[in-house]
Amino acid sequence: MRVVVASQHRPTRSAIAVLIEAQSDLELTGDVADFTDLLANIKSKRPELVVLDWDVLGKRIDTLQALLELFDEPPLIIALSVHEEARSAAFDSGVAGFAFKGDPPSQLLKVIREFQRTGEKRPQP
Repeated sequence: MRVVVASQHRPTRSAIAVLIEAQSDLELTGDVADFTDLLANIKSKRPELVVLDWDVLGKRIDTLQALLELFDEPPLIIALSVHEEARSAAFDSGVAGFAFKGDPPSQLLKVIREFQRTGEKRPQP
């Protein structure tokens, strides 16, 4: 599965990128800091999944989702947040999955692997 990481916070991007790259069955298509680079990555590398820093970029989720509709096969989005209460807002906005930044990295991998198995949206909790 091809994955792109989107966060304006470099340490967050780097940590998730290292985690993704360490998995033999996942391919990191890039780690980007803004929507312009994210859209360019989606257009050229066609990732199936976006790991999105909800605390920063999630504030503009409507814009992102409108832009993703321009793609024939838009990637699914997993939102990450340090705020547990962001989970319901993320699901309400249409993201397909959520991971809490305070959880161990294995939890994010669990959410990603769920998408690998099913290839579809994760049911809302």
